[in-house]
Amino acid sequence: MQNEHLEQLVQERTARIAELEKHRLKMEKLAAIGELAAGVAHEINNPLAGIRNAFTLIRRHFPKNGKHYDKLELIDREIERISGITHQMYQLYRPSGQNVTQFSVTRLVDEVITLTQPLSQKSRVSVLLNVERLEQAGSLAGDEVCLRAGELKQVLLNLVRNAIQASSSEQNVVVSVLNETHQLTIKVTDHGHGISASVIKNVFDPFFSTKTETIGQGMGLGLSVSLRIVEAMQGTIEVNSEPGIETEFIVRFPRGVTTEDAAGSSE
Repeated sequence: MQNEHLEQLVQERTARIAELEKHRLKMEKLAAIGELAAGVAHEINNPLAGIRNAFTLIRRHFPKNGKHYDKLELIDREIERISGITHQMYQLYRPSGQNVTQFSVTRLVDEVITLTQPLSQKSRVSVLLNVERLEQAGSLAGDEVCLRAGELKQVLLNLVRNAIQASSSEQNVVVSVLNETHQLTIKVTDHGHGISASVIKNVFDPFFSTKTETIGQGMGLGLSVSLRIVEAMQGTIEVNSEPGIETEFIVRFPRGVTTEDAAGSSE
């Protein structure tokens, strides 16, 4: 009986070591791709800045009744889209410059829901907040955490936008907040088309996307950047999906991350 127990422990430890090694290799790959992406983004940003400045001058002097004036807004949006893509590429590698602060989780989620309203209204999708339970924990009030507020907001904006885009008209996206004694858990759930088992393991890979069939969407950087941000704050992110039924992204953080811990994890 004891030998069976020891054998089981050895198997569990071996499986754990293999899992950690797999994770290490994935992080090395992400770091290498991120460094390459950051270099490309830097090289693109320089001529892009020149294009933007020249376009601003041309637009300023272009008569509003001139032919094709309406195309200027399209050009401006496309320049902005390129800028957003290069910014995401840079974030795959760039160490965070944000400080850890204490803030209200539900207030931050409310701000995310407000910022995604134009997309949700256009898609006729409702985004709902569900606060499951709040507890007092040491020096932090029940609704307070110590994290990088701006980066957490960026992660949630990406997850909520993805959930809205995956949903059909009249469906709901639910953001659930569970603030326990030592851990913050946030779930973003939609009931859209879902992610098939054959590709779900790749959703956090750089430049992988399930939205490439839609023009203007699906560069496949948002979830990669989100993974980097979450892990830099000592957190985890995972996804579960039943195609046609439900997709759920779950992010977990320690409620309090010191500036030193967060800085060390991003090196």
